[in-house]
Amino acid sequence: MRLLADEMDMDVIGITNTDENGLMEAIRNAEPNIVIFSSPKINENLALPLKIIANNPELTLITINSDDNWVRAYSKKEILLSQASDLAEIIRSQ
Repeated sequence: MRLLADEMDMDVIGITNTDENGLMEAIRNAEPNIVIFSSPKINENLALPLKIIANNPELTLITINSDDNWVRAYSKKEILLSQASDLAEIIRSQ
């Protein structure tokens, strides 16, 4: 990804696949911490990004809409509640 080319502390690889299964396999093989989708209208249909998060709960997914420069970050968090007040604390920490 050219936007991050000068970031020396990051290993950036590109994955180009039009096939959903191929993309999922490439992500599994690369074992990234973060996946960035850059595409027009990516934020209008989140089915694929949400599927990726569901299958890779340790992953952070960033979407960049190349038409309007909106960036969104998604990550899956699982938190065990031990009491009702824990829910309020989770909400306040966001």
